[in-house]
Amino acid sequence: MDCHRTVGRFRPGFSLLELLTALTVTGIMLSLAIPSFHGQLQTNRVLTHSNGIIASLHLARAEAIRRNGTIMVCESRDLESCTGSADWSRGWIVFADANRNNRRDQGEPVLRVQAPASPGVRIDFNGAGRNGDRWLHYRPTGSTKNGTFTVCDRRGAAHARAVILYRTGRPRVSTRDAGGNPLRCPS
Repeated sequence: MDCHRTVGRFRPGFSLLELLTALTVTGIMLSLAIPSFHGQLQTNRVLTHSNGIIASLHLARAEAIRRNGTIMVCESRDLESCTGSADWSRGWIVFADANRNNRRDQGEPVLRVQAPASPGVRIDFNGAGRNGDRWLHYRPTGSTKNGTFTVCDRRGAAHARAVILYRTGRPRVSTRDAGGNPLRCPS
């Protein structure tokens, strides 16, 4: 009698039918998850840029108080000098404006450089005062002007974030503008 027979013995592994079923279920789950994941990536980009604005504003305020001087935050295309545009998507700089002439001169240190926004993300600033949208002054008291940064992506205002800046120099993030109205994104 032969003891080593394999007839009826269980062999580990998957049958072809089981493998195809598993691949089909995986494919269906991925097709449902990928659009949601893409939306999450876009939301994270908007939040990352909002947080970048807040970090720059906190730095400018703290440095103005610490240095007892004027700190400027301005939109910059070349990331070295102020451009004077309401579209801050190209990046911005934070620098010590020792002579208070509203521009970065040689010898005035750049404290922070923010690179351009991700493709499809737009950052606009709507500020009050004589210089409107072009720049922010932080005074030695830590105060500045009121204004609102709006961070939008291709999905529109429903997914936008506002960074609202008060005279005290403290920013906050919101899904509405300073007046409590829905945000608007440029077309």
